[in-house]
Parts: sequence; C-alpha cells; structure tokens
Amino acid sequence: MELRRRRFTIDEVAHMLHTGILRQEEGVELLEGDVVRTSPIGKRHSCCVDRLTRILVTRVPAGTQVRVRGPVRLDHVSLPLPDLALLRGRKDGYSGGWPGPADIHLIIEVGDGANDAEL
Repeated sequence: MELRRRRFTIDEVAHMLHTGILRQEEGVELLEGDVVRTSPIGKRHSCCVDRLTRILVTRVPAGTQVRVRGPVRLDHVSLPLPDLALLRGRKDGYSGGWPGPADIHLIIEVGDGANDAEL
C-alpha cells in the first residue's frame, strides 16, 4: 500500500489552531504544506538570538521592522517562524495580516548543532 501525504494550507492550519486540534503552545509551523513541530529553544540558541536582535535593532535603517520568532507567509502552504526577520515597516505593524514575500528583506534561522541539555 502506498502512503500518501496530506499537505495543508495556512488557512487549514489556522482553523486547526482556532478549534484546538493543534495548540499554539505545541510550537508548530507550516513548511511546504507539512505541519512541523519546532525544536525546543536552548540556552545557546536563545543567547545568539538575543545578541542578533540587539545588533539588528540598532543598525537597521529607519522604516525596517525587526521581528523575533514571528510568522512570515512565504506562500499559501508555508508559514515558518524564523528566529529573526527584517521586514518592510508598516504603520499597522502587521496586525492586519502576516508579512508576505514582498515585505521580507531578510530571514535568519539560528542553528545550533550542540546538545543544549549538556550545558
């Protein structure tokens, strides 16, 4: 028997979160239609994101928004939660919807190959 994957859209995942099928605290993101659990954030990872945030906030041009661990919409089947994103500034701060490809200047995902549990 052939296994078939069911890919989801952003609207479907939003509905699953709204109805409680998925819980926000589970730390999920949508990548190319797949619902993926995010990795736990360890000490070294947090420290790196904090340092990068301080650097970026003081150096980005006026009108650029620094977003930390917030969703960005890449298309109708991808809503990742990058560690940092530099976005085109908007008066509403994206309260009216997630930033899309035209709004994104840079996405940063911090990787840590070390096992933070040993630290």
